[in-house]
Amino acid sequence: MSFHLIGVDESMDTTILSIKDIKKNIKKKSIIKGISFEIKAGEVLGFLGPNGAGKSTSLRMIVGLTRPSSGEISICGHSIRHNNIQAMKNVGCIIENPDLYDYLSGLKNLQMLAAMTPNITQNDIMQAISLVGMENRIKDKVSTYSMGMKQRLGIAQALMHHPKLLVLDEPMNGLDPEGIYKLRTLIQRLAKEENVAALISSHLISEVQLLCDRVVIINNGLLIQNLYIQDLIFSNEITWVLDDLEKAQVFLKANFAISTQIIDGNLRAAINSKDLPLINRALILEGFQLKYVQTQQKSLESLFLDLTENQKIT
Repeated sequence: MSFHLIGVDESMDTTILSIKDIKKNIKKKSIIKGISFEIKAGEVLGFLGPNGAGKSTSLRMIVGLTRPSSGEISICGHSIRHNNIQAMKNVGCIIENPDLYDYLSGLKNLQMLAAMTPNITQNDIMQAISLVGMENRIKDKVSTYSMGMKQRLGIAQALMHHPKLLVLDEPMNGLDPEGIYKLRTLIQRLAKEENVAALISSHLISEVQLLCDRVVIINNGLLIQNLYIQDLIFSNEITWVLDDLEKAQVFLKANFAISTQIIDGNLRAAINSKDLPLINRALILEGFQLKYVQTQQKSLESLFLDLTENQKIT
């Protein structure tokens, strides 16, 4: 059964979520200090941040549970501040765990929620069930479901009203490897085949790298990285063992716009490996004594830890 979103421009260039310089103050304390990013239709965006970074506060603002102190959040062109009802019609979300009644069947849970939401039909319910692959167990009591099945039922709840933006907070919590794989496949299919924009918060950084098209990292209430995963894949961490490290730092910055760090007596930077032969040749021609070069593919986890100074992720 096919699931078709109503009134969605199928173009991948369509901006679904737009966040412009949002700030949040709580009891005179600045929690979010100015964050801006967008999500396009059909895109899966990973949202990462260490403890206290402001990630949960940001998610709550995006889904309308709290208001930003300043800045603008728009969903499908509708401002949350000025047209909240219209904006929220386009959002499906699970913040923390899905709200389910264990003593009822999965189908009854969906029907109860549908009864409280305008314009959801039985056909909408059945489409959502089909989309998450729950047809064979939907009439069983939720108490008999695995954690993975409850997560899928929660996503079905979020999809019944045909949202254009899906916001999932830690959707892989408590799932075994098979459940994680199935959920990852489902989210990617929603994005690529149904053109849903997805915002995924997770502490499983390796899974974010597999699942997402792009990742936003925040720390101390500020956005510190907005990176396409494809760019990360082609980026490598290079270690140069050479003389005059500080002079080499200045040379690489001036000639290749490369920012480097001196670590353990070596020079390190993240660059595209295809540029490395040209850079090495330039260093030698400049007179540097290049003793050794090591290349290591950079992972999202190592990037995250570098950017957040090894703080623990939420």
